[in-house]
Amino acid sequence: HIKVNPNEFQHVLRHLVRNSARAMQEMTEKKISVSTRYLADQRAEILFQDFAPGIEEEIRAAIFQRRTSTKTTSGGYGLLIARQLVEDIGGKIALLPAEPGKGAAFSIKLPIMLKQPTTPRKTGGLNHAG
Repeated sequence: HIKVNPNEFQHVLRHLVRNSARAMQEMTEKKISVSTRYLADQRAEILFQDFAPGIEEEIRAAIFQRRTSTKTTSGGYGLLIARQLVEDIGGKIALLPAEPGKGAAFSIKLPIMLKQPTTPRKTGGLNHAG
């Protein structure tokens, strides 16, 4: 289980999808890949990747640190807000290194909450003498 506010987490995913859609606007084939995996340190990772041209190198360095936009109009705060929402639930979001032929790839790592039993479990009784 992952403890998140569904509305806030939807905002993160919606922003990534919106950015990808804009980046693929001129492409005939549009593709986004989302996968999940369990990490050994009791975190879940969501890998989000599009197959657009990618993010320019000069933008990559500060993409989560300051207002960044490729649009000429206002905006550019989406990834700052996404980073804050992910960090507020104890997670991390990162832009992965660029790979040839692939667009932008993001890793979102979130802590897993171990499900607590709803009723106390009875265990075999061992009596220890004091």
